Amino acid sequence: MTNVKNSNRFMLILIIWAIPASLIALIITSTIDASIGVSLLVSQVLIFGVPCIVVLAINRKRIKEILPTRKMGTKNYLMIIAMSLAIQPLLVLISTILGQFLPATSSEMLDNMNMEANFFLVLLFIGVVPSILEELAFRGIIFSGYKDVPIFKAALLNGVLFGLMHLNFHQFFYTAVLGFTLCLFVYYTKSILSAMLAHFVVNGTQVGLSLLQLRSRQELAYYDEPSVFLTLIILGLIAVAGLTVFAFVFMKFKSHNITDNDRPEDAMEPDGAASPLPAKPHALLTVPVYITIALFVLFALITLLPPIPHQCPYC
Repeated sequence: MTNVKNSNRFMLILIIWAIPASLIALIITSTIDASIGVSLLVSQVLIFGVPCIVVLAINRKRIKEILPTRKMGTKNYLMIIAMSLAIQPLLVLISTILGQFLPATSSEMLDNMNMEANFFLVLLFIGVVPSILEELAFRGIIFSGYKDVPIFKAALLNGVLFGLMHLNFHQFFYTAVLGFTLCLFVYYTKSILSAMLAHFVVNGTQVGLSLLQLRSRQELAYYDEPSVFLTLIILGLIAVAGLTVFAFVFMKFKSHNITDNDRPEDAMEPDGAASPLPAKPHALLTVPVYITIALFVLFALITLLPPIPHQCPYC
C-alpha cells in the first residue's frame, strides 16, 4: 500500500464495504438491542477496523512506513491542540451554513447520544474510536500511497476522499477541510499520532459543546434560538479570528519541523515536495476515485429522499 493506485483502490473498497458492514452492524446491534453509541462503535470497527487490520497484516513488514510514529515532542503536541481548537469555528460555520439547506444528521445523532449516555461514553464513541480507526485508514494507509506527490495535491485528495466517506452532502465539506488539515499535521511531524490527537480534539470539543447546548435547552423553560443571520455573523467573526490564530501557529509549527536536524531524508523542503518527484507525475484521479465519487453522489442523494410513509391498515 505505497502507491497512488493502491491507495485509491483501498478507498473504493472502503466505501463499497461500508454497505454490507453497516448491514452486519445493524443486525448485530438490533439483536442485542444496543444503544446508539454501541451501534456506532460496532459500525466503526466493521467499516474501518476490519479493512485496516487486513491491509496492515498483509503489509506487516512495512507498518512503520504506512503508519509513521516519529517522536513529536511536547511543543508539537501543544501546537497541534491549539490549531485543532482554532480551526473548529470554521468547521462549525460551514456546518451551520449547510444545515440551512441540508439535514444535519450527525448533529441529531450526537444530541441523541448525549441524552442516553454519560459524557465519557459519548467521548469514547465519538472522540476516541473515530480518531484511531479513521486515521489508520485515511492518514495512514491511504495517505502513505501519496508520498511521491506534492503535499498540497496529496492532502487535497485525501481530504476530499475523507469527506466522501461520510456519504452525505452536509458532512462532506467540513470533513474534507478537516482531512486536508490532518494530512498537513502528519506530513510535517512524520507521525500519524498528530492526526489522531487533532481528530480527537475536534470531535471531543464538539461532544462537549453539544452537551452544554443540550443542557441549556433542558434547564431553560423558554429557549429562544438566535436568528440564523445573527448566528452566521457571529460564527463568521469567530472563524476569522480562529483562522488567524491557526495561520500564526501553523507557521511556527511548520518552521519548527522543517528546521529539525533529525528529520528523515524525505523531509519537507521549501519547494513543497516530500521527496524528489519522478520524471512522470503520478495520476491522482484514477478510475477508483471516479467510482468512489459516483457512489458518494448516489448515497448522498438517497439520504435526501423523504422517508417512505408508514401505511398499515391494521396499525
